[in-house]
Order: sequence, then C-alpha cells, then structure tokens
Amino acid sequence: MRALILMADTGGGHRAVSRALADSLKRQHTEGIAVSIVDPLARTRRGLVRQIADLYGPAQKYGRAIYHAAFRLTDSVDTFARVREVLGGPLIDTIEEILTAEDPDVVVFAHSLVISPGLDAIGRRAQAGARPVRGVTMVTDLATIHASWYDPRVALYFAPTDPVARTLRGFGVAAERITVTGLPVNPRFGSVDTDVRTLRTALWLVADAPTALLMTGGDGSGPVIPLVTSLSRALPELQIVVVCGRNERLKRTLDGFCLPPLVRILGFVDNVPELMHAADFVISKGGPQSICEALASHRPVIVTDLLPGQEAGNAAYVVRNGAGFYAPTTGDVLSATRRLLWDDALCARLSAAAAAASFRGTADRVASIIASQAVAA
Repeated sequence: MRALILMADTGGGHRAVSRALADSLKRQHTEGIAVSIVDPLARTRRGLVRQIADLYGPAQKYGRAIYHAAFRLTDSVDTFARVREVLGGPLIDTIEEILTAEDPDVVVFAHSLVISPGLDAIGRRAQAGARPVRGVTMVTDLATIHASWYDPRVALYFAPTDPVARTLRGFGVAAERITVTGLPVNPRFGSVDTDVRTLRTALWLVADAPTALLMTGGDGSGPVIPLVTSLSRALPELQIVVVCGRNERLKRTLDGFCLPPLVRILGFVDNVPELMHAADFVISKGGPQSICEALASHRPVIVTDLLPGQEAGNAAYVVRNGAGFYAPTTGDVLSATRRLLWDDALCARLSAAAAAASFRGTADRVASIIASQAVAA
C-alpha cells in the first residue's frame, strides 16, 4: 500500500499530525507500505497560493486584523468556491505531478488549502486513464474550522471533536462521511515513564523546582518576551523552560536578557514529549497541536494567545473540559500560574481532566481507517 499525505507548513501542527499518522501506518503495516508526506504549496513556485503560504507566518505576528478579516470574508462555502477558482491552477498542476510520481492508493489531506486542488488533480488523472484513488481529510483544527475544509468529493472526514463534526454537517457533509476521532498526536506524549525529578536532571533542569513549559508554537509567535520577563520577576521560584521553535530571532533576543538562572531558553527541539513530562504545567499559544500534546501528557494548560479565526474555539475547549485556563493577558497568565503553584489539589484535578480530554490512540485509529480506504479504492 502507498499512502500520500498532503499538508502545508503553515504553522507546525499540520506536519506534526501528518507525522503521527505516517508513523502509525508504518507501525501497523511493517511490510509492504510506503508513506510520503509532501507539502505541495512549497513546491508551487507561481500563483497566489504560493504567496498565501509565505505570508502565513508574518500574518500571525504583524497582520492579525487583516488575517481575521480575510478569514471571515471567505468563510462560507459559496464564497470560498469562488476563491478556489483563483487559487487553483498552479497548485493543481503541482499536485498532479506529485500524484504521478507517488502513485498512491489513498491520499490524506491534512490542510484545507490542498483538498480541492488535490481532488481536482485526482479527477484529472482519472480522466486520463489513471486508476481511481480515494481522498480522505484529517481536519487539523480543534474547534473552529473554515469553509475551505469543505469539498463534497471527500470520501471521509476525520473530525477531531464534535463541534468540528457539527460544522462539517452545516457545510453540507453527510453525517455518514464524518468520523469523530480526536486529533492525532505522537504516542511519545504521555508515554514517558521516567520519574519527573530524574528526567529534569537528565534535561539539565533543577530537579525540585516547580516547572512551567512555555510553548511558543512552531514559528515562535505570540507575546513571549513580556510573559517570560513578568513570570521570572514575579515568581522567582518558578523554573521556566521556553521553546522558541524556529524563531531564532526570539531566542537570540531572550538570550540577550539578564534572566534568572531558573529560566531556560531553547530553540527548535525534538524532545517536547520529555519536556512536557518534566513540567508541572504548560503555557501555550492557542495552536491545537500544542494543546493536544499537553493534554496527552496529562498536564494542565494555560492558553495565552489565539490566532483570530481557526483558533478561536481552542481555549474554550480546554476550559470546558476543565483542563486549564484561558489567560489572554500577561496578568491573567500570572494569576493562573499562581493558582497552579499554590494549589496542589487544583493542579491534580486539572491534570486528571487533561488526561480525560486527551486523544491517546487517535493516530492508530485513524491510520487503520485510512488503510481500509486504500483497500476499498
């Protein structure tokens, strides 16, 4: 079986979901399987869609009002159908080339902007005599989704939550083509069995200090600097581990501050499961992947910063499940942090709620269904 996962590196969550699915497919089918993860937007060197991909990161940092306005103006099935006509051409050509090279038995869409161009490319190849291929979609937003996720030709939707499933039905997707699965996360989250103090020592952290992990997202966006400086001044006993992701400028800036020794600044890392296990709680922007990884690690979450649009419902999801707080200002973060530091019973309750709300096993369940779709194609 050959599976092709199409995604786009706009934020870190799409690739993380894709890798979790690819790893599960390979574990379940140790022989006779090939899984490829491809970003067709990165391979498209012309057209408006390439510019949209390049502008995603800067829009998060500098143009949120414009991004939110564009999200709202295009958030209807009819409107985005017209937008799609403008975006499609070059991307369809790119995906058709990828399909020809990969010759997959099933295609998984893990980003909204690749769904319709991908299905157009599949249809174009079928008209030229290629064998039929099913396209299934793994929605990677946790609660609020844009109309760009909708295409009536998708064979099956994997919805992370009931609110996402309801929105898909509102767009026009038949209920029997939606499966509520949770959001796939790497099984390493929640599977670290090392004692917390031992793990902290191995990570060069102070073993007995209360510890917060501050996740800034793959691009290192959000109000990180005021958060770090305020927390370190107000709570000098708190050990703070800051993951800056790919934002090297942010890391250099923080490294230039005279911060207390209990503040640890990291760049892009591959040991986030261990860092989450070593922390007492997680402070994170509102990206769905970081939130779900914290829940899978059974750690309370303080959600600090929401991208207008698709992240709007993520903090509400955490709060509704009793797994953490929404803290949109630095003062709110300080207040929530103090509550977790000074109330062990509260921290334990939130940890239990995080475990209950987590999506352990989702990647394996989705991978199993994907494999069945390939057989049925």
